[in-house]
Amino acid sequence: MVFEKVAVEGYEALKKAIEGSRARTVILFTGSKDSGKSWCPDCIAVIARVIGELSSSNFANEHDIRFIECSVGSRE
Repeated sequence: MVFEKVAVEGYEALKKAIEGSRARTVILFTGSKDSGKSWCPDCIAVIARVIGELSSSNFANEHDIRFIECSVGSRE
């Protein structure tokens, strides 16, 4: 098995992404990236670390792990 990363926009897209999946799934909800970068400073700080840890983890690489980054909207 291999670590898989998926990006979706909004709740409906998230539901479709996980529908029927039997994979262990880690979901990170983030601010939307209107200019290519999330408006949420906490999201920016955590995304690289979470992806780095999951992609280098023996557990994630040996099991069916999916990482879904779900953009939830603009700051307004």
